[in-house]
Amino acid sequence: MTQTRKKHLLNILALLVTGTVIIPLGAYLVGHYVVGPYEGDSGPAGYLGTIYLSALRGDITALGLILAPLQIAAIWAIGLWLYRRKRVAPGCP
Repeated sequence: MTQTRKKHLLNILALLVTGTVIIPLGAYLVGHYVVGPYEGDSGPAGYLGTIYLSALRGDITALGLILAPLQIAAIWAIGLWLYRRKRVAPGCP
């Protein structure tokens, strides 16, 4: 495996960890201070469990929350690729 491929895989792993742990915990904390305490069981663990179960069931909102960092990075990478492709394509103004 090349060094570049390892770097890309580590970046994807970091984005997935961010989406599955950091963003839901941030949402829990912000919700706790803005809306009030979570009504479910076990505080943050119950909140995370609810999000993960919803994602496993295919709930688009939970999947969007978990995959948001990966989606943002993919859109950015595709946009950058298109920009570079247009600049180096022969015959393009």
